[in-house]
Amino acid sequence: MRVRDVLSQPFEVGFETVHGRERHTPDCLAVMPDGGMWLFDVRPAALIRDADVVKFVAAREAVVVCGWRYSVVVGLRAYVHSVLDALSSQRGPMKGSARTAA
Repeated sequence: MRVRDVLSQPFEVGFETVHGRERHTPDCLAVMPDGGMWLFDVRPAALIRDADVVKFVAAREAVVVCGWRYSVVVGLRAYVHSVLDALSSQRGPMKGSARTAA
């Protein structure tokens, strides 16, 4: 499988639940060579709680209407964890995003 680009934490999904307004930031968005989009959340299965499932469903519903794919990755090869840790330690604020606003 080939990927043209990967965007880390590409956007925030806002949604309503019986408990009020919630938000979720998916982990990454893959831009496929054909222009298709595939949104991912990465969470070890043992760490997924009921509240996470609600967030994953909201993310899926948001992207399905755009014709995108969505997956929750619950298991990775051992070496992937160290690579992800190294990448996330280098992450800084995104220019022009709400995260950099004062």
